[in-house]
Amino acid sequence: MADSPSDIRIRRMTPADLDACMALKTLQGWNQLREDWAMFLGFCPRACFVACEGETLVGTLTAIDYDRHFAWIGMVLVHPERRRRGIGKSLLVASLEALADVETIKLDATPAGQPLYAQLGFVEEYGLGRLMAAAPQWKPQPAAPSTVPLRPSDLEAVAALDTPVFGTPRTAVLKAWYERCPQAAWGLWRDGRLDGYAMGRPGANCALIGPVIANNEADACALAEAVGSSFPGQAVGIDMLSRHSGFRSWLEDSGFVYQRPFTRMVRGPNRYPGQPARQWAVLGPEIG
Repeated sequence: MADSPSDIRIRRMTPADLDACMALKTLQGWNQLREDWAMFLGFCPRACFVACEGETLVGTLTAIDYDRHFAWIGMVLVHPERRRRGIGKSLLVASLEALADVETIKLDATPAGQPLYAQLGFVEEYGLGRLMAAAPQWKPQPAAPSTVPLRPSDLEAVAALDTPVFGTPRTAVLKAWYERCPQAAWGLWRDGRLDGYAMGRPGANCALIGPVIANNEADACALAEAVGSSFPGQAVGIDMLSRHSGFRSWLEDSGFVYQRPFTRMVRGPNRYPGQPARQWAVLGPEIG
């Protein structure tokens, strides 16, 4: 395993760490719930790590292997009082070693984390942005398409629609996302065929819309509104692709405010880039 600061031990994450992971997440104001941590750890435990100083957990990293086509790194957290000591880099190197059989690694970087990722060979792919609304007031869309709730029996169609857009199958992740919050899963059908879908989930600070997969802006707006309206009276966030400026304008007209950027980065050949033009919002920076 990679070298780390002499007083820091890097080891694989276990379910017994989740309370401490939550405490570190809460300290830094992130949005995940304990159920999210359990889900992340369950997808690829061989590549999820923690950093410990004595018995105290001071850093985390999760990872998901998407069918060996690419892996996703997320939840890179280091205690604020332990930063600038190489802990984040040690966690990343440990995970990259565990994922050595996966040719491509992806992640969504904050501006603070981007220089570290660049040191380890990650390059920019495209930009994302987090928008938030304390109480969305959805801007009406002329001739808005009709959306309907997704059923468990629709998940096969969801996966078939999603795979070329995301770049590789993520059926288990989508199923877990749906089961976390089925009332916030919506589809748009045309001629008996699923033409777009979106999901959402609760969070500690706000509900999140994502992913949103659609062929045009009107469909994306209708799906995002359907998911956001599934959380009445709650703050709502969305992590959207920066390329969709019209979609962002509609969100801002609906009460959303731009919060911060992310940069999607990739390490390796990126032979499965997906179709970003049809992806309007992502599941989340921690999972893709």
